[in-house]
Amino acid sequence: MSKKDTLYIFAGGKSSRFGGEPKILHTFEHNKDLLNKHFNVFIVTSKEIYKKIDHLDSDFIIQDMGNGSGNDVYNLINKINHEAFVCWSDVFYSEEGIEDIIKYSKNGRNCMTGTYRENPYISITTENGIMTQYKKSEKSGIQDNSLFFIKSLDVSDEEFMDMAIKNNFDLHITETKTEYFNTIKELEELKLSKNLL
Repeated sequence: MSKKDTLYIFAGGKSSRFGGEPKILHTFEHNKDLLNKHFNVFIVTSKEIYKKIDHLDSDFIIQDMGNGSGNDVYNLINKINHEAFVCWSDVFYSEEGIEDIIKYSKNGRNCMTGTYRENPYISITTENGIMTQYKKSEKSGIQDNSLFFIKSLDVSDEEFMDMAIKNNFDLHITETKTEYFNTIKELEELKLSKNLL
């Protein structure tokens, strides 16, 4: 049996739109078997949030959070000192999306996947396949799939995407889209479409 890679799910947001309820409580059961099939999975969170999610069937890493997603990821990667996959907790993942990021990780470079979308929450620009900038509130564009492979990080930044630019992340365009939510309404619509209600 081949050795599994390591995946870190970051669950450190304030979830203010959800009354402080961690978003991972809505996605973990759906994602658990799929992610465990491919990875050794750890949830990275703060002491405060851990108290709300410690019943989840997972290994945990507790660290100081809240200094921005870029700093949170940078601090962990440089602490563990090995390459790893990273994802967010407010996303429903798919087999195809997981296989895509694993495939591109074989290049041995920091990378992410993305797809063309209407009304993306960010729109990413690349040059020679490397992420160079991103904008918000675009009508259409390339949005990341919330799945990342990190070989190493030399520079940190408060925002994850700014950090990705500084560390020369490759962006690979795929057909497979991950499904994410920002509001309770969007979550309910996703759960209904997946028969999770």
